[in-house]
Amino acid sequence: MRKPVYLLVLLICYMLAIPDRSSAQIGEEKQARVAQMQMLQKPAAPAYHLTSQAGIFAGYDSNVSLSPDGRGSAFHEFLYALKFDTPLSGGCRLFVNYDIDYLNYSDTAHFSNLMNHLRLDLNKKLNKLFSSGVGYDFSYLYYPTNADDDYMFHKGFIYLRNNLSDRTYHQLTLEYGYKRHTSRKALSNSLAVLQDKELTETRQSVAYTIGTKVASKFVVSFKAKFSENDSNARYLDFYDYKSYEGGPSVQYMLSEKIDLIASFIFLRKNYNSRTLSTDASKKENDNVYYVNTGCRYKVNANNSATLFYTYRDNHTNEPLEKYNENVVTVGWEYRF
Repeated sequence: MRKPVYLLVLLICYMLAIPDRSSAQIGEEKQARVAQMQMLQKPAAPAYHLTSQAGIFAGYDSNVSLSPDGRGSAFHEFLYALKFDTPLSGGCRLFVNYDIDYLNYSDTAHFSNLMNHLRLDLNKKLNKLFSSGVGYDFSYLYYPTNADDDYMFHKGFIYLRNNLSDRTYHQLTLEYGYKRHTSRKALSNSLAVLQDKELTETRQSVAYTIGTKVASKFVVSFKAKFSENDSNARYLDFYDYKSYEGGPSVQYMLSEKIDLIASFIFLRKNYNSRTLSTDASKKENDNVYYVNTGCRYKVNANNSATLFYTYRDNHTNEPLEKYNENVVTVGWEYRF
């Protein structure tokens, strides 16, 4: 009987060692929602440009914890976004984006969180065809009832953009990030032993994007990204991995009042040394499929109603990480 007991203890330790699955992705997904709020808007005027908008959303998430036996919950969300850009000397332009987002789950308060996000982007137009930029991105995710999942993520980036024509562009971006889990200790030499220091991660990424305006109301783009993550966890380099992701996105203005969007992302994550809970001779590999669709109805110049549907599925060889999720969100946005 010792072997089954030992296996049970191992599985429990494994689950405790893995940071909250939703917290690993929710920050970037929230930032994507802000981008969706700004889709198909006209470019900034030559002078300084200041806009802000707020949104209130409600919906249902079928698997809040992103786990095999995850529990569903209704939620509501409040978001405020501020966008500012201004010309500088030497053909440069400064872009400043700030957003704050509060997400509250009715039945799983453990996952409710507050995100602060700031992005600074200094862009330089080199000539008619090329522009380049450098910037800084900071996000802080705070869980009021679950401090173990709190983290700060600092990212620096540099990019080069080339306009292939008046309608088509492509861009190469290099990024370096440092993630600090403010209340979570790093793993030591086993799942049950922790170091006396915070868990930290560094992430290096390279991304390529190409986009084209097929028609005045129809925009198509494709993005591919490679990332390498490294942490200070010792046991099996538990959070170290290489990932490959890519997929298309579409934006279509159906009418003066209705915008449609759709995107698909495939993410392949290969862990460097993390082995399966059921077979120590095999390494974990995740295959995540992510589909997002939605529409926005423009009531008037300041108000819009939104409807979004998201589906996510992880086909992985690790039984404890398999899941699928459906999220339906309705909302109201107001531009100041």
